[in-house]
Amino acid sequence: MGGSERSLHGAKALQLREVVLGIEGGTFDPVLHLAASSSGYPIALLTYVDHDRQRFIARYGADDTEAPLTGSFCKVVVDTRRPLVVADAAGDPRFAANGLVRTMGVRSYVGVPLGIEGETIGALCVLGPELHAPDTVLAQLGDLRAIAETVLQLALVRENFVELKHEVDLREARFRQTEASAKVGGFRLDLEDGTIQWSDQVYRNVGIPVGAPLDSGTVLACYAPEDREEMRLRLDAARRGIAIPVNKDYRIVTPAGEARWVHVVSDVEMVDGKARSLFGIVRDVSEEYRGKQALEEIANTDALTGLGNLRRFREDLRTRLAGDRRVGLLLLDLDAFKIINDAHGHATGDLVLVDLARKLTEIVPAGGRAYRLGGDEFAVLVATDAADAVPALARRILRLAQRPLTAGRISIMPRVSVGLAEVEPGSDPDVCYQSADFALHHAKEHVRGGCVAFNAELRTRIMERIGAIQRLESAIFEDRLIAHYQPVVDAASGGVTSFEALVRLVAADGTVVPAGAFHAALQDANLSHHVTSRMIRLVAGQYHLWRDLHGLAPSIGINVGSSDFARGDLVERLTTGFARFGVDLSKVVLEVTETVFLEGVQDEIGACLGALRERGVRVALDDFGTGHASLSHLKSLPVDVVKIDRSFVDTIASDPSSLAIVEAVVNLARRLGMVSVAEGVETAEQAELLRTLGCDRLQGYLLGRPAALEDFVSPDRRRQDLAPRRLAL
Repeated sequence: MGGSERSLHGAKALQLREVVLGIEGGTFDPVLHLAASSSGYPIALLTYVDHDRQRFIARYGADDTEAPLTGSFCKVVVDTRRPLVVADAAGDPRFAANGLVRTMGVRSYVGVPLGIEGETIGALCVLGPELHAPDTVLAQLGDLRAIAETVLQLALVRENFVELKHEVDLREARFRQTEASAKVGGFRLDLEDGTIQWSDQVYRNVGIPVGAPLDSGTVLACYAPEDREEMRLRLDAARRGIAIPVNKDYRIVTPAGEARWVHVVSDVEMVDGKARSLFGIVRDVSEEYRGKQALEEIANTDALTGLGNLRRFREDLRTRLAGDRRVGLLLLDLDAFKIINDAHGHATGDLVLVDLARKLTEIVPAGGRAYRLGGDEFAVLVATDAADAVPALARRILRLAQRPLTAGRISIMPRVSVGLAEVEPGSDPDVCYQSADFALHHAKEHVRGGCVAFNAELRTRIMERIGAIQRLESAIFEDRLIAHYQPVVDAASGGVTSFEALVRLVAADGTVVPAGAFHAALQDANLSHHVTSRMIRLVAGQYHLWRDLHGLAPSIGINVGSSDFARGDLVERLTTGFARFGVDLSKVVLEVTETVFLEGVQDEIGACLGALRERGVRVALDDFGTGHASLSHLKSLPVDVVKIDRSFVDTIASDPSSLAIVEAVVNLARRLGMVSVAEGVETAEQAELLRTLGCDRLQGYLLGRPAALEDFVSPDRRRQDLAPRRLAL
C-alpha cells in the first residue's frame, strides 16, 4: 500500500479498515492525554496508515485528521514494524517534507507500531520540538499501546459478532423461506407409540394421497429398493434410542412407478436421555437432480458430434475396468484431416467429424460406446468375450469410415487409422489407454488407413523409440551430431560425382552411431527439423574443405523430411545457411523420400521444391519405388534425380522381377531427362548389371562407405578416388 511492505490484503484488510475507522470519536482520547502528559511532548497521535494517506484515528495537540504519506514517520514504523525515534526530523531527508515538521516546528518523534490480528496497521506516537528521554517515552508508549490494541480487538470482536448475528438472521430467513416452499414438508415419528405424522406436502412429494394411513411399511415402500434396508436399520436404531441424523438425497418410487428424488434431513429428539421422536423435513429435489443430470450430460458430451467426450471416456474406462469382463479399446484417428480442413475449410472438416461419429454410433454393438476425445481422435469402448470380436469391429469400422461423404459439390473419402488393445478386468486405465495409443501411433506410421493390435513387442519398440528420442535430444543439446559423407560414382567411369551427407551421432563414449540406430527418433517432427538444420550448418560449414584441400566443388545431397516442409521455412534455412559460408545452392541436392509426399500437401511441397530449383538446388526422389504413387510423383513434381531403392538392388541378380523393375525405372528416368542412381550397391555383380542396364550413378558400400570428411582428405587416401571426370549431376 503506497510502497508499504505490509501483507494486508483482501477481505480481512477491508474488515480491519472498517473497524479501525469506524471507532467512535473520543474513544482513544484518554490514551493520548496520558501519552502527552507522561512524556512531556505537546502532540500525541494514534494513526492508521492507509494505502494512499495516513489517518489520525485520535489526536492530541494537532488539528488535522489526516496527512499525506510523503515524509510520514508512522509509515516508516508500519513498514519496519519497529519503534522509531527521530531526534532531528528537519535534518533527516526522509521526513523533511512532513507537514508537521514544516508548519508546526516538529523536530522529534517517538512512536511504536500499532497492531491487530497480527497485522501492523499504524502507530501510537508523540511529537515535539526536541527529543528527550526516548527510552522512557518508548516504555510508556508500549504500555499505552497495549490498551489501544485491546480497544481495537474489542471493536473487531463486536464487528464479528454483528456479522455473525446477521448471518444467523439470514439463515433463519432462508429456512423460513424453504419451509414456505411448496415442495418442503415435515414429518414426525413418535417412538413411544409408533404414530407417524406427515405434512400434506410430504404426501405430495412421495405421490401418496394426502391423509392416507401411515405405518412403517408404507414409509419404507416409498424408498427405492436399494435404500430400503438402510432406512429400516435407521428406524430400528431410532426406536432403541440411537440417534443417527440423516442429511442426504434418496431416490423414491411413487405408487404410479415414477422415479423422484428427495432430500431428507432428520434427527432424534431426546428427552431426559430417552429418544422421544424422529423428526425432520422432506424436500422434493427432482427438478434439481434432473438439472444436474442435464448439466452432467452436457459436461460429458462432445458439442459437435454428440458423442461422449474425453471426460466421459475416462470415467467409463475406469468403470469398465472395475467390472468383471474383458475390455476392448479402439483409438481412431482421421488420416490427413488437416489437409481436409486446409483444402475445404473447417465447416467441411466438421461435417467429416460428424459423419464419422454417426457411422461409429451405427456400428458399435450394444453395450459399447463411441467417444470423441478431441480434434480428429475418436475412441470406442466395448466389452469383449469372443477372441476376434474387437479386431472384427475394427475392420468393420475401417470399411464403414471410408464410405464417401458428399459435402455440396465436394466428395470426400475419409480414411482412419485404428489402434486397439484388449485388457483384463482390473487393469490400470492409463496402461490400457497407453497400449491402444501405442498401437494407433504404429498404425499411422506403418499401416496408415489400417489397424494395429497392441502386443508386448510393440510396447518394446515404442519404449526403444522413446529411448532413441532421449538420446537424440541429448546429442542435439550437447552438439554431438556430425556429418558423414558417402560417395556417389559415375557408373561408367567409376569417378566420384557427388556425396550424400548422412547424419551421425557421437555417443558419450565417443562411439559414432549411424542414423539407423536412432531412425525412430527422427519420426518426431521437432527433432527431425533440428537435425536437418544441424546438417545444413555442418555441410555448408565444411564445404570449403573440399575446395581448399583438393580444389573440388562436389554436389552434396542433404536429406529432408516432412517436418521440414511443414514448417514452411525450408527455403529460408537452405538459402541463409549456405549463403553464410559462400556456397552456391547449385551444389546442393535435396533428397526427398516418397513418403514425404504422402504425409503432406503435395501442391505446397511442389511449390517449395520449385522455389529451391529456381535458386539452383536440384531435387532427388529418394528410395524410389517404395511409395504408393511413384509414377505420379515423377510426372507432377520437380525432380532431377531418381534414386532406386536398395530393396530392388539387393535382389537384382537373383530376382527377375527386381531386374525388370530397375530396368524400367532406368529407362523411364532417361526418357524424362532425369539422372538415375542405384542405392545399396554392395557387390561387383550388382554394379555390372546396373552398368549394363544403363544406370547413370551408383552408391553403396562397394563404392565407398560413409565416412567423416577428414577421412576423405587424409594423406593416406588415394587422391585419384576424389578426382571425378565430371562433378555436375
